[in-house]
Amino acid sequence: MTKTSRRTKQTASEPLDIQTLGPIEHLPAALLKPYAKNARKHDERQIALIMESITQFGFTNPIIAAEDGTIIAGHGRWLAAKKLRIQSVPVLRAKHLTPDNVRAYRLADNRLAELSDWDEDLLALELGYLDNIDLGFSIETLGWDHAEIDVMVNPPDDE
Repeated sequence: MTKTSRRTKQTASEPLDIQTLGPIEHLPAALLKPYAKNARKHDERQIALIMESITQFGFTNPIIAAEDGTIIAGHGRWLAAKKLRIQSVPVLRAKHLTPDNVRAYRLADNRLAELSDWDEDLLALELGYLDNIDLGFSIETLGWDHAEIDVMVNPPDDE
C-alpha cells in the first residue's frame, strides 16, 4: 500500500517563488533551538572541523529554520557557532514548508548529500595541490587526515 502525501503549501506544478524563502537574516544564535528529534548526530570531531571551517572560510551556509526558530538544517553549524561564541548567525526561514514537509526535508537535507560520490582522480588532484601550498591552516580542516591524503595522492603500487 502506498501512502499518499498530504497537500503542501507549494504544489509540484507551481514554480517556487524564491521570496517565500525569505531573506537571509542575521539572528542571535540563542534564539534558535535544536529539533529535539534530530536524527543526525554530530560528534566532537565533526563540530571541531565545522568550527575550523567557519573560522577559515566564514559562515558561508545559513542555518535553515522554521518560523519559531527551530532548526531544520544546520544543527552542526549552530553547535559550532555556539562553541565559537558567535552571537549572530545567518538564518534562512523556510516559510513555505508545512510541518510535515519540514520533518521530511530535515532528513532529506542530510541524506541526499551522503548519496553523492567523489571523483577519486579529481579529488586526489585537488588535495595534492592544496597539500603542497601554504593554506595558512591545516589541510585536515577539510575533513581528511594526512594519512588519507597521502594514500589518495600517492596510491600504493598494486604489485
